[in-house]
Amino acid sequence: MKKRITISLLLLAALTVLSVSCQRNEITAGDGTTKDVSISIALPSGLLVKSQDNPGDGSMVNRCILEIYEDGVLYGERLYADISSLSASFMTRLTTGKTYTFVLWADCADGNAADGFRDIYYNTADGLTSITVNPEAYTNNNDGLDAFYGTFSQQVDNTSELNFTLKRPFGQLNIITLDAATAGIDIADVEARVSFSEVPAGFNALEGTVSADRIQITPAVFSPSVNKAAEGTEPGEETQLTFDYLFASQETEETLINFTLELQSNGQAICPPYDASNIPMVRNHKTNVKSDFITSGIEIVVDIDPMFDDGGEEPAPEPVEVTAIEGSVDYYGTANGTTNANYVLTLNDGMGQSFTLDLYGAEGTALPAGTYQFSSTEDQANTFFSGNSGITEWGMESGTFTSGTLTVNLSGTQYDISLEAETEEGEAYHVTFYGNISFNDLTVPPTHFESDIVIENTNVHLSYNGVKGSKYNMTVEINDFNNTGYNVYLNLIAEMNSEGELAEGTYTVGTGNEFYTVLKDNSYARFTDTETYIAYDAPLTSGSVEITGTNIQGEVYVQGGHKVTFSTAGLPSYVDLGRFPTAGSNVSGNVDLTYDGDVNAYANAYKDYWHITIAPTYVNNGPALNLDLATGASYETGFGGTYTCSNSGDAYTFLPGTAYINGTNNDYWGMVYYDCAGAVYAGTYATISSGTITITENSLEFTNEWGDGLCNCTIVLNGQDPAGNEIKVTYNNININLSKNTGSDYYNF
Repeated sequence: MKKRITISLLLLAALTVLSVSCQRNEITAGDGTTKDVSISIALPSGLLVKSQDNPGDGSMVNRCILEIYEDGVLYGERLYADISSLSASFMTRLTTGKTYTFVLWADCADGNAADGFRDIYYNTADGLTSITVNPEAYTNNNDGLDAFYGTFSQQVDNTSELNFTLKRPFGQLNIITLDAATAGIDIADVEARVSFSEVPAGFNALEGTVSADRIQITPAVFSPSVNKAAEGTEPGEETQLTFDYLFASQETEETLINFTLELQSNGQAICPPYDASNIPMVRNHKTNVKSDFITSGIEIVVDIDPMFDDGGEEPAPEPVEVTAIEGSVDYYGTANGTTNANYVLTLNDGMGQSFTLDLYGAEGTALPAGTYQFSSTEDQANTFFSGNSGITEWGMESGTFTSGTLTVNLSGTQYDISLEAETEEGEAYHVTFYGNISFNDLTVPPTHFESDIVIENTNVHLSYNGVKGSKYNMTVEINDFNNTGYNVYLNLIAEMNSEGELAEGTYTVGTGNEFYTVLKDNSYARFTDTETYIAYDAPLTSGSVEITGTNIQGEVYVQGGHKVTFSTAGLPSYVDLGRFPTAGSNVSGNVDLTYDGDVNAYANAYKDYWHITIAPTYVNNGPALNLDLATGASYETGFGGTYTCSNSGDAYTFLPGTAYINGTNNDYWGMVYYDCAGAVYAGTYATISSGTITITENSLEFTNEWGDGLCNCTIVLNGQDPAGNEIKVTYNNININLSKNTGSDYYNF
């Protein structure tokens, strides 16, 4: 993805962060002895920065330095190794059971490990916490300035080898001219010098931070121009003149530099020097500065482009670092027919965010130590299953993992856990946890579920919980209370057929919000003692339910692994506990309702939708309208705009069936709906299956610190019901009370 920003002297740009993650090996418990440990490092594959003569493949990097810290204090002496084939190795003696921090630096130096190295471009004599640029040796367009670093904390136990992958501490500044083809100068003869008045003087590899000190760099010589077409352009369109490696922070706009560009040909200046200030640099990003530098150089265009690997793929994003403070494991064993024991690990950060891993491994009374790799298939040894692994915020699912590695170390009862994973939205996370975890053994059957259960002679009850477009959340109760005391409650994600009945098919016990799912977390079997009325619940763990016409039968497994079998006939279409929003209408002909009187109106903003209800203050005076509008802007911006009926769930849409007019003059099962103009005793009701809703905000104000507010607006609904009737509702200059609930989703299934 590219972002182009046009500026004059002051450049500000938002950049996307990139990193190359480190690699961790499985470590098992140690015994406190001292042993030889081999430490291997590798430069990242598919190196990202390219120059003309050297492809930026790290071939000029020949020295690696290792410092080891224990509790923040340097442990032993600094070690050196030669780099060959982009890798190096060290051998040192360490004590098992202890945690060390390994700090590594790889660069271009004179000499070798046997005879000793001498600094060239970076001063390392003061250690890796104080690496500084050598301005006397600095030249532009020089791959010798390329370098890599890494900092890794690792407990040393019964292993003989540790492996780490390094990454760059730099951003890259590229200067590109747009007038090479029209300047009348042979770019092959052009030499360039880029001087810097304020760049970071150094880098602390232990902490991964740039120095607060700034230095001036003026190269002693002009360098031949890169003289190649900028990436993605044809020769003559955009020609790269220079590139430079500069220490940079990982945070956007924290590293701002000033530079002066000078160009000459055959020793003579070909244009005045060009000065630029406050150019943003970000670690592992390119800042491409473009202009007609040869002929004018008045305006700069900054083309901000993340670095790409050799395969043309965008690299992994910088991971979000999360420290979990609480961990728990639900253990299911192999009771549900799996080959490998099933563990569900949950790590909480204490601020509403939790990470769940559906793991498979050896049976035991504790979560086994080891490395668990991502798998798209259930029941694979030493893996976590993608379908049931992801992130929740305040109990709401917010991301499913699509790749990753979980490393579990165990010493006594103390766990050292590290998770590196990415979600389907492309967000990367690095989650760490250290401490005890609770272990919930769910292989033990609940009371009254110590054997398989068969339920017969059942009654069936069906209740409606919510609808999201064509996706219904329903609860089916299989009721045998009066005979055996057993009930089964099945929370379904379902479709409805044209008769308003549950769609036929096989519903599988699981998680997520896909059609034909029995939601595991909300479904259970229950035994109720008919004398004491004490209820004993058993959570569902697996199984399926088959619905055919009005018949239902199922085999589901509960905690402890025992099976509950049931079958019935005569499944009702629904139990009417309120408005059941089937896609339909009982209006006859077109509806055109315009109203500018007093209303009771409320708009509740959630992370995903605005939920809005509007009704006339006085009965039957005007329309009563319900709207669920997909969020298109921030809460502070309001909900103005045009929304289109669509099942996509995209911004500025509304789902079919979620916008409707209704009215009744009854208190019906405790649900009071606003009276609507034209309503008869049974009410007027029409869902909107196509069309648009346009909201014009006339004024918007917030009334307190919690974000409550008031919006005066005009709303126009132009839609059709499923029968093709035109439904038009217009509110002129009505006031809507606003409430902020943006910490949660409106549709949580």
